Amino acid sequence: MCGRYTLAPGSLTLFSERFGVPAAPEQAAGYNIPPGRPIAAVTRRSGAPPSCEMFHWGLIPAWSQTAETQYKMINARVETVREKRSYSSLIADHRCLIPADGFFEWQPQADGPKRPWWFHLPGSGLFAFAGLWTSWQPQPDVEPVDSCTMLTTAANAIVAPVHSRMPLIVRREDEQAWLDPAVGVEDALGLLANSANAQLLKQPVSRAVNSTRNQGEDCIVAVDPRYFRPAEVETLLGDASKAETKLGWTPKISFAELVKEMVHEDMRNTERDKLIAEFDDGCSDGTAV
Repeated sequence: MCGRYTLAPGSLTLFSERFGVPAAPEQAAGYNIPPGRPIAAVTRRSGAPPSCEMFHWGLIPAWSQTAETQYKMINARVETVREKRSYSSLIADHRCLIPADGFFEWQPQADGPKRPWWFHLPGSGLFAFAGLWTSWQPQPDVEPVDSCTMLTTAANAIVAPVHSRMPLIVRREDEQAWLDPAVGVEDALGLLANSANAQLLKQPVSRAVNSTRNQGEDCIVAVDPRYFRPAEVETLLGDASKAETKLGWTPKISFAELVKEMVHEDMRNTERDKLIAEFDDGCSDGTAV
């Protein structure tokens, strides 16, 4: 599932070029966006050009007599979207894109609280989740509420060590086709079979993200590897080579070697600090870990 995502303020200025719509309001941005709040979504209503709208994250089915489901339907499984009453009527002409630049998942730990991880594409650039939307108006005199949900699928090899599900990221070249009501259901779902999820990178972040009150950029800052548990190292090492490439510098010792040493239970703090200094000295730009 996906219950928290990021959309940096700087990404809002890219909406026009990317989606052909005006920039979303500033309130759409955030480094720890939770369900239950208005979020930016790009739609293409029948006969109209693409537009950016603010939707409630947590779909309220049009047939519902109450809005109490709004926090429960934040995700929809793509495998059963054609079968579920809440979504089957939406997949044909109520598709949307939910712009983002990353999302969080939490990894269970045997000896403590869950570890949050931030997933993003190379360069932490703007992308879009596949979503569905609808309008809820139980009575003519009630103000309609537009709401949406994200489509999810089984986790790939990158996400699986952390969580069993992941949100579907539409490839940039498929975004307009996903929005187009003229594209049939089978073809639209076929686009998601070739999602951009294979390009995902991940990094462990501070547990500050656990609280939605924390909305600063520190929510996506990588944590110090000295505080990793041994069980968490295996997850990180799967991306070791990617991490070195992404960070843009070559340390004297490898990223994998550093992390392994950091979690050695018998290692004294002075030895850890020495290793960190050696690792930092190897950075071509002098950037610290």
